[in-house]
Amino acid sequence: MRDKLIQAFPISWLEHIFLPAGMLLVAKSASKPETTTVLVRGGAGTGKTTLAVAIAHAIAREQAGVVLFLTTEFVPTELVYKAKVLELPDGIIMAFRSPAGEPKPGAILAEHLLRTEAGAKVETSAQRKRAALQAVAEVLSYPTGVLSAELPAGLPVRAVVIDAFGLPETGGEDEERALRSDLVALMQALEREGVSTIVVEEATTTGADPWLPFVTDIVFELELAADSDTGALLRKLKCPKSRYKPALPGPHDYGLQEGKPCVWPDVLLGGGGLAQISSSVESAPPLFFPLAATREYVKCPPGTVLLSHRDKDALVVDAFLNTPGIRVAAVYFGPQSIVSPPEGPDLRIPEAAGPLSIAWTLLRLYSSGAINAVFLQEPDYFLERVRYRIGTVHMIAMLRAAGLLVCVHGRSRTLQPFASVADYSGETFMRRDLHRRAPARRYRRAARWFPAISPKRASNDAQPRTSWAHAIQEILEGHAAPRHIMDTMFDNVPSVASPRQKIGWATACYLLGQDAQAEMLLRDAIEHGDGALVASAALYMATLGDELVAAQFCFASESALLREIWCALCAVYGSNDAALGMLSPIVRRRASFSLFMLWALSSRRRIEEADHFLQAFVQQHKILPAWLVSRAESEIRLDSGVRDSISEGIQRLSALGDDATIPAIPRAEVFFNLGMARERTNELRGAIEAYERALALNPLLEAAEAALAELRV
Repeated sequence: MRDKLIQAFPISWLEHIFLPAGMLLVAKSASKPETTTVLVRGGAGTGKTTLAVAIAHAIAREQAGVVLFLTTEFVPTELVYKAKVLELPDGIIMAFRSPAGEPKPGAILAEHLLRTEAGAKVETSAQRKRAALQAVAEVLSYPTGVLSAELPAGLPVRAVVIDAFGLPETGGEDEERALRSDLVALMQALEREGVSTIVVEEATTTGADPWLPFVTDIVFELELAADSDTGALLRKLKCPKSRYKPALPGPHDYGLQEGKPCVWPDVLLGGGGLAQISSSVESAPPLFFPLAATREYVKCPPGTVLLSHRDKDALVVDAFLNTPGIRVAAVYFGPQSIVSPPEGPDLRIPEAAGPLSIAWTLLRLYSSGAINAVFLQEPDYFLERVRYRIGTVHMIAMLRAAGLLVCVHGRSRTLQPFASVADYSGETFMRRDLHRRAPARRYRRAARWFPAISPKRASNDAQPRTSWAHAIQEILEGHAAPRHIMDTMFDNVPSVASPRQKIGWATACYLLGQDAQAEMLLRDAIEHGDGALVASAALYMATLGDELVAAQFCFASESALLREIWCALCAVYGSNDAALGMLSPIVRRRASFSLFMLWALSSRRRIEEADHFLQAFVQQHKILPAWLVSRAESEIRLDSGVRDSISEGIQRLSALGDDATIPAIPRAEVFFNLGMARERTNELRGAIEAYERALALNPLLEAAEAALAELRV
């Protein structure tokens, strides 16, 4: 059996009442287009005619036809105002007998019952109903006398709206029964011609039981319901019947947003139903931020909800708002909630529309590509209202189901109701896969030596022998034993040192392998330094030592350097391609950032691209020795996680370890990396041997000492 989904209505989100999204038209004739029958019922002023116009227009447009709109309530020209509210094209409403111009798909051709022969002399409601059925048959049978959707000229009729079923008559059960039979016969005849029927009925709480819902495929009911908090009347839309496809019965919030009718269904009641939106947009990049504990971090994929406690989670908010590639809409709750997208004017949503209207506004921005993340601030206002409590939680769950990154920021008490839909809250993980621990030991990366090897430092004999710069020169040239360099450097440290001096000594300590001493010096420099020195200390910590510790200082000031460090860490730990794209121009300005570029490319298994980047860097900085470049190439392969590449990396490191021309301290790191690679490939005997050789060359290499201690237990 053929069927067709209508997924675009002039009323926003109407298609999401159905599961999955879209109103179903079914083929009820072998050769004619698919159809359905719809009842729109409700009290006076609820918007029945507007809804009927929207549904009929959508069906006719999809089926490349026009609408016959038969009305008894007003002159047909008043339909123009309904079309204007729905933002339909100008000229879409035409007179059926004399259309102005050639009707286009979806055009609504209006006819009044009194202009037909059948409706010329009606007096009662019952007569009007029967006359309406006869009038439809009369209009669609002209001039041949045979019912047909084909008009004498132009597009065929693909939908008929009968806006003529007013209040039921009392005491006329036989007449109503006969009318029911006649309506069913007419709808079946229209379906055989590929015409859908939409009937508009005035609902009442008195009189006979309604029978129209039983003879139609889909029923929409409109009502005005009192707000439980204020008593204000609010429009609601229900869908209690959908014959061929599941639907959410509601009631759904229904009203105007920016002057246009919208319905805001709670799709969570049907199990999600947002795949149509999430499959057609570009997702947010994963969100990365470090935890207070050293070497632990969080990596959040799209569709993550974070609860950010105002008194203790500043880093979460900073990371959320500053991650490259994230386009955030901020939401401020109140009597008129404000949605502030990254570009364009703020959107204002009245309180009466409810929290789900905010959710659908954000989903509209998401589907257009304007945003991929949402920052909700202090949602206390909605939580204090009985009507909005569940809706506010469902709003967040809907955004999550659609694949948005969501951060809710507020007081701890305010955030408690959202625990059921959160993935992370104040270092508490509802989703365990978000929590990551970096390996206890990491490769000592060759690229961190690149900035240290420069013509300026290699030839600068003006520095005093006790300075950290001269210590680095000795490390690179291998003229002194590591212990002698360390002792000489610290024997001459003045009792009162500046933060800048501490950064220099920390650099030498990192290269010597004294990571704990280096981190202590840099933390002290950060604590006592100004903005520029904090940024410099964080850079040295990130490139030479522990980048996850450095990440905790990335928002200490407005420093451009700190922002660049954050971008680099997002590229590596967040697998953030937007950050990776921003990293290239940074590397051209700062050689030390080459470390992150190589790391980011190799971790994505883009080995060839990493090799090309390295060769370009070498051409730019010709001072780099061949052994250091070969070491970097080996680490690219070790980082990739590809078995054959790891084997190649181990072979390269083994050859470098046998090269006695390499200075002792860098060569010790070669053996340390070889030990790590063998340990991870389960060659424990070879790993122990490599760590021992590393310590023989550099007894200060703390990482090798710790590795041996673990393997010997």
